[in-house]
Amino acid sequence: MLLWPFHAVFGDVRYGLLTAMVLTALTLIRITKRSDDALVASLFLLYPRLLFGLEQSWVDPLSLLSLCLCGYAVTRGRRGWAVVAFAVALTCKPYTWMLVPFAAIWKDFGWRRTALSVGAAALFILPWAAANVHAFVSGAITLNLDLGFRRDSLSLYTTAVLHGFTPGLWFPAAAILVALALALWRLPRHTYGFFLGAATVVGLFDLFDRLSFFNEWEFAGGLAFFAVVFGRAAAADHLGAETVT
Repeated sequence: MLLWPFHAVFGDVRYGLLTAMVLTALTLIRITKRSDDALVASLFLLYPRLLFGLEQSWVDPLSLLSLCLCGYAVTRGRRGWAVVAFAVALTCKPYTWMLVPFAAIWKDFGWRRTALSVGAAALFILPWAAANVHAFVSGAITLNLDLGFRRDSLSLYTTAVLHGFTPGLWFPAAAILVALALALWRLPRHTYGFFLGAATVVGLFDLFDRLSFFNEWEFAGGLAFFAVVFGRAAAADHLGAETVT
């Protein structure tokens, strides 16, 4: 639905994905405090295989834009818009739901706003689920569980299979649970911690999953990049406050 206007006007949803990437880069530049940070943020548009990702029409740029806008809104004190942005992120890509625990402990976002975002996303998704429950469950859940192994998956699961060991679904599930537990225990509960925890969990999921390709790694890399940018911006604010004091 977010990409429909671009299809209606330009005849191709990929213009919408490109727009999402440009808006993400501009948001990152706006967050930064120094010119070298702005230069680094602009590199978000120039990472390898950008055009390949756009050619495939993968939805990850929309997820990344939504999460970036959520972080930006939180740092600017616009909590209502942050709730909307996180809800949009949850509707764009299924494994964005792995980030819900980090949003709940994010001190500037909190569990109440997380619950609002989850509720809004669920209400948005509900009509499609209600229209055909079997098709929804099959397409959104069981299909991902039933898909077979592929040799071109960029993951340790592939490595294990090629060496004669075929792990079950417990393999990625255990990795996610361990990563969640460690991240929730050790990471700071501010914007930098949210994005670093999100990048850690998604990255480990990609590392141990059966079907991890460029777009999954793009999503994890984007979250890690956000952690760097938001972390540097917060450090600059803290240093500036100390200088004034």
